Order: sequence, then structure tokens, then C-alpha cells
Amino acid sequence: MNSIQVSQNSNKASNSLSGNGNTGRQTGYSNYSAVSSGSNTQGNLNNTSLTGTQTASPTANVPTGQILTGEVIDIKRNEVSIKLPNKDIITVPYKGTSELKMGQRITFQVIIDQNNHPGLELMNTTSSPLKSTIMEALEAAGLPKTNSNQEIVQELLNHQMSIDKQSIQDIFRASLVHKDTSISTLVLMTKHNIPINETNGKQFENYRNYEHRIVKEVEQITNILPNLMEDLGKMGSADKMAAFNEQILQILLSDDTKTDNTTVPSTLSLANKETQELLLLLEKYPLDTGLRADIMNQKADFMDVVTTLYKDFELAIKADENILESLMADGEVDPSRLNLNQDAFKIPLINEIMEQFSSYQYESGQIGAFLSSEDRIDLLQQLESIPPSREIKQAILSGTITTKEVLSYIKDYLPLMDEKLMNRILTGKSYKNILKEHSLSKWTLTPDFLKKENSVPSLYEKMYKQLSELEELTTNLNKTFEELSTNTSIHKLENDITATKQNLDFMKTLNELFTYVQLPLHLRNKTVHSELYVYTNKKELKKNKNNVSALLHLDMDHLGSMDIHVTLNYNQILAKFYLETDDSIQLVSEHIDELGEILIRKGFLVHSEILKKEKEIDIVKDFIEKEPQISSLKRYSFDIRA
Repeated sequence: MNSIQVSQNSNKASNSLSGNGNTGRQTGYSNYSAVSSGSNTQGNLNNTSLTGTQTASPTANVPTGQILTGEVIDIKRNEVSIKLPNKDIITVPYKGTSELKMGQRITFQVIIDQNNHPGLELMNTTSSPLKSTIMEALEAAGLPKTNSNQEIVQELLNHQMSIDKQSIQDIFRASLVHKDTSISTLVLMTKHNIPINETNGKQFENYRNYEHRIVKEVEQITNILPNLMEDLGKMGSADKMAAFNEQILQILLSDDTKTDNTTVPSTLSLANKETQELLLLLEKYPLDTGLRADIMNQKADFMDVVTTLYKDFELAIKADENILESLMADGEVDPSRLNLNQDAFKIPLINEIMEQFSSYQYESGQIGAFLSSEDRIDLLQQLESIPPSREIKQAILSGTITTKEVLSYIKDYLPLMDEKLMNRILTGKSYKNILKEHSLSKWTLTPDFLKKENSVPSLYEKMYKQLSELEELTTNLNKTFEELSTNTSIHKLENDITATKQNLDFMKTLNELFTYVQLPLHLRNKTVHSELYVYTNKKELKKNKNNVSALLHLDMDHLGSMDIHVTLNYNQILAKFYLETDDSIQLVSEHIDELGEILIRKGFLVHSEILKKEKEIDIVKDFIEKEPQISSLKRYSFDIRA
């Protein structure tokens, strides 16, 4: 990277590195660019940083009067630094009245005032000489000099592309066909060999405008599915509702490896001190010797421990009632002053155990993670006429049955139900919640599942396949059931499925330009939009997998938007957390050491910084334009290893 300081004693900028000069203004349209294009470099962790290892481009002496385009990267009291497209940085005295901003893209020329002092003059794109160049290019292309056509040439220049006749006419023709796609997007799609069509244009602009979140589209689909079932029930078409439900379950329950609870560890994990504290509590009541040994050896099953805690808590309450009854027989007693047996269960350790159990239920897909005891009882009462086995009853009441098991059970027994019972179950609150949570778990990632190898590509492959099957199902239902022609739910469902599939297709295309993937996370009781960007270009990543720079973007309910820049060099991690508010910074600061301790135990040396977030990610400027152009696209493959 060359640093160019415009001196007050010279009409040219002096270059700190030697190289071949490039001082003349180009006049041929086929090669014309506002500035010469530099070589591609590997990006740094911080996308606003000016430091890093970069390949020096040719010396770029800047004679007075030459028109340049660049990005404002630093503003001081009387000077401004501008990064040129070839990676050179020029620093120029500036005392203008125009308000420049960091990151702003400007067209300018270096001038010399009457006192022989250099300065910066901003160019109005509607004035000469840039205006003259644009007009000449349009004239050579045989196009009228309308504002929209001038914008075509301007955008080609902004992105360092040729403004020859063919290039201008190609964008002109595309703009006539795709009127809803901006000229800037059409130019970028052309530059990076992204096929220009209505779908890609819309998706590209969604990504540029931050309206591309797959997790939001998935949530909409999973909300509509149960409601559509209810709509069919209200239309009095029990057979259509039953058939639709059976086909949906056929799709959702097929190849269901993600919700298999055998993949989730079911043992309680406690430190030695906590283990002793738990045993002291449990030994006050009858304790199975096998469970005691399992707790000591860190092999205790969650369900065994939680069941024992509930049983002992009930014994403690009964003992307290007997004590109170005896004391009150002797006179008035204030219970608040008594040290009750049940108080022993109101300690942080029990909260931690129940938290672990709740996480286990959630990761396992058990209904106890989201269905209240009242809703579970209601579901069981609806199923009584079948009736379920003793084991199924107990699993429903305890909340340990999985969504897959409930849906499979209902699918098998639905043909045996009368129309009234079937309608009550399929449109009931409990069943609708179970169907929603199961479908949501199929198309999102839990933290535990995210750890598995190839979890992300397998998720998207399965999601695309199942959405295609669901799309075919809704299309057929629409054709065979005329009453649905005015139903808003099914039309919304069809649109959301189409939009999600288009989003997945476009993400595959983007992944050919730079390593990127969305991570639709499903945490307890909420979903979270997350994105992973890898700064290190793919060629460098293949050469050295031990040196990677990446960015993880998260949209959290309470923390707000958060960017985590991570650089991994062998076992050394540099992590920078960028947050929007002081409260978020304070909260993360209070817990950052916990993250450090976990990573240290895994063998990493960690340095963390927590900073105020000043700008949002620009997917074009920060990533697409950082990578070299790719000549061909493999449309159905992901390269998302990180």
C-alpha cells in the first residue's frame, strides 16, 4: 500500500515507495477508469482498518488537475486522507466548507492555489470534466444523455469498470428489462458474473438493504403452517385437513436425525464442590445407591436427578406442614421466622441444575422446553379417547417426550379418530405449538447442533428439499380446494416458501464471491439472526488454514446488533466485540472473562477488546468488492468451512 502525501512545495504528490508512474489522463473509452485498479489483497480483521499486509501497487503520482475517485478514510482539522481504488492513500490539505464523512466516496482533483499551496477540490458529478467524459461515453455508445444513462456511466466508473460502448449498452438493456433493480446493483452483478434476472436483482438488493434474514422467513412459514391447519378445520373440510396434516408430517418427520435426542448428552455436569453440595441435600431423604454413585462419578442422568429433586421437595413440604401443624397447636407461629426444610432447595445450585435440564430438553426437542404443564395436561386429555400407553402418558406429563414422538404418535392414530376429536386435536393450542416448534427446529440451528461437522450445509440441503416438497403440497392443495382461492394464509405461505428458496439460492451464489453464510440460530424461546463472514480470501485459506480472519454478526434482543471480529493465528485468538450501546458494552465486559476461561481450557491464548460500534456491515464494500472476480459459479455447492 502506497502512502502519498501532497506536499506544499510540489505540484505532484510524492510517493513513499518507488514504482512506475501513472500520471496521464486516459482518453480511450474501452480502458477509461476514474482511477487505475490495484491488485487484490487479503483483508484485515477490522474492515475499517488501514493496517495490514498488502501488495504495493504502482506509484501513483497525482498531478494537479487530474480527476480521481476514492473513499474518505481519515479527516483531520485541515487535511483529509483518501484511499484510491488501487489501494494507495493520498493525504491532501483541505479547507472546504463541504461536510465530508468517513467512508464517503468522492470525486476530486488536486489543485494549486495562488500561493502555490496544494488543496482538494470536490467535483460535482454534473460538472466538467467528469461530466464531459460521461457525455462523450454516452455519445460513443449511441445513447441519449438522460439522467438514467448518465448514472450508468457514473456507476461503471465508481466500480472501476470499462465504459466502452458494449459495457454501457449491456447495462442499458438490463435496466430496461429489470426496472425495479437499481443501476448500481446491475453494475455489481455484471462485474461479479452474477446472472441478471428478477430474482437475483431482488435478492441482491435485499442483502444490500439488510432485508435478507432467512431466520425471519423461516419463522413466518412455521407460524402460518398451524394456522392454515385451523383454517381448513373452520372450512368444515375434515378430510382435507387430515390429508394436509399427514403430508406435512410426512415431510417434517422424514430423515429426522437433527431432533434425535440420542445426539444430546443427557448427563448432569457439576464441579466437585457442587457435587458434594448436591449429595448433602439428597442424603437427607431416601437416596438410591446407584444414583448416588452416578452423581459422584459425573454419570447421573438428568431425568433421574430432577425426578429425585421433585420427590424430595414434596417430602420437604410435607415435613414442613407437619412441623407447622404441631407448632400452631401450641400457639401462634410466624412461618417467616422458621427455617423450613423446603428452603434448602432454594439455592443457586438447584437453579443451575434446572437450567442445565431445561437446556437439555430444548436441545433434545422435548416438549417440556416450551409447553407448560397446563398445556401438556390439556393435550393428554385430548388423547385419552385413543388412549395412549402408560409410558406415553408419563412422558407427556413430565415433558420428556420429543416433538417427533408426539407428532409420530398422532400421525399413526389419526385415522382411528372421529372427525370431532381430530378437529379438536389438530386445531388445539398444544398441537399447533408442537408442530411449530418441530418445524422450527428442522430449519434452524441450536448451539449444540452447530458444533457438529457439516451441520450448516446439511441444514440448508434438508431445508431446501423440504421447502420444495411443501411448495408442491400447497400448490396441489390450492388446485384441488377452491375455497382456498381467497385464503390469505396459503398465499402468504406460498410466497414465503418461494422467497426463502430464492434466498438460499442467492446465498450459494454469494458464497462463490467470498466465504459467507447465514446462521439461523434457535435459542430457547427465540430465534436469532446471525451471519458469518470470512475475511481471509479462499486462496490464502487453502494455503494456510491456521491463519483466519472472520466476522460474526448477531442480532440479539437485549444486546442489540453485535459484530465480533476474530483473528485466529494457530492457537492465538484476537477478538474484538463491537456493540451499539454503553449498557451492552457494560454487560459483555462483565462476562468476557468467562469466555476467555473457556477458550483457555480448550488450548487457546485469548486477547479480547470491547468497542463501540460505529458502522454497520456493508456487504458490497466490505466483502464483495474485496475478493477477486470469479469467472464461473457452482450454483449448488457451499464452501462454508470455518
